Amino acid sequence: MKRIALLIVALAAVAGVSCRNEADGTYLIKGQVSDSLAKIPGAKALLLNDDNSVDTCAVVDGIFEFSGKADKLSNAVVFISTPENPEPDFSVAEIMPPFFVPVIKEEGITEVFIGDKVEVISGELSKRILNYHKTLLDFQIEINNKLDSEPDEEIALKFLDSMGCQMLEKLKAFYEKNTDNAIGLNAFSMLAPELDTDEIIRYWDMASDAIRENKEFRKMLEMSLSDKGLMLNEEGKIVDKSSGNTAVGKMFVDFEVKTIDGSVGRISDYLGKGDFVLMDFWAHWCGPCINEMKNLARINAQYAGKNFKIISVSIEDEEEQTLRAIKENNMTWTQLSSTDTALDDDYGIFAIPYLILFSPDGTILEKNIRGQALDEALKKHLGE
Repeated sequence: MKRIALLIVALAAVAGVSCRNEADGTYLIKGQVSDSLAKIPGAKALLLNDDNSVDTCAVVDGIFEFSGKADKLSNAVVFISTPENPEPDFSVAEIMPPFFVPVIKEEGITEVFIGDKVEVISGELSKRILNYHKTLLDFQIEINNKLDSEPDEEIALKFLDSMGCQMLEKLKAFYEKNTDNAIGLNAFSMLAPELDTDEIIRYWDMASDAIRENKEFRKMLEMSLSDKGLMLNEEGKIVDKSSGNTAVGKMFVDFEVKTIDGSVGRISDYLGKGDFVLMDFWAHWCGPCINEMKNLARINAQYAGKNFKIISVSIEDEEEQTLRAIKENNMTWTQLSSTDTALDDDYGIFAIPYLILFSPDGTILEKNIRGQALDEALKKHLGE
């Protein structure tokens, strides 16, 4: 099985996102090396900065220091260079490069020890970033060991999927506790391609102004948003790319649909006919879509007889599996499918589940609503 280098990805993401925030105060990194390292002729300390510059300091009697303007969005790597090991080898995915410790240029004194083990003695954010990298490293080692030892590819892939989900939860936890520093910046950079629309908007709203104004990070974020059919508007809010065509308050855009018996029609056959319509875009392979079905069944019963209908539209799905899912989940409301490009081009539906509420005349009332937001929207427009 192919090995996966999570640590390398994480370090590359850290190095690739830099920021020169105008921060008050200075940082002082005070380092001590083990006796064995201190005795090596020509040993020196390197500070590998996130803008790819390198500061150098001689190791004298086992001691070295670096200082500069403090900026908690700026991270670096302290590395002890020797004639035999002049620079860190990030091509070795299984181990932390020797004589290497990540730090954050936080205000005040950060003390580190480098030897057979590395330790951050003082400096709260530097302690956190060392724990962050060790956590990712542990995931990497466990994954690589499993891929090396598991001959059954299906079992290995299930394990990889499970570990990927666990790692995402860890990254989320790190981000939520570090929304104003380099750890959060790195975690969000890794999370952005994996988050659904609701989460990426929530995490963006949580970010500090410094992270939100980081030019390199915004470029990375905008690429991830584009893949999801989203964009940052001029006010810095995440919105649908398609909002010009299908914004709230505008009439629906027509598209082709098929019924479960194979008949071809248009969505205009169902919208603008005097009923509120909640349209649910889904697929049988989408776990969150299936989880939403119990909620839709409850809503369908709750608003029965109130000029209200639910229409589910399966997309990117296989007919036989779609029909099986409809039966298994007791989806008794109208079922359609569509492959019309208008779903991407006009509605910007790049991630599912995606729910839209239409008025009786076909006007778009609410978009991309789930959970509590869906209940509140229905109460607002249909009453209790």
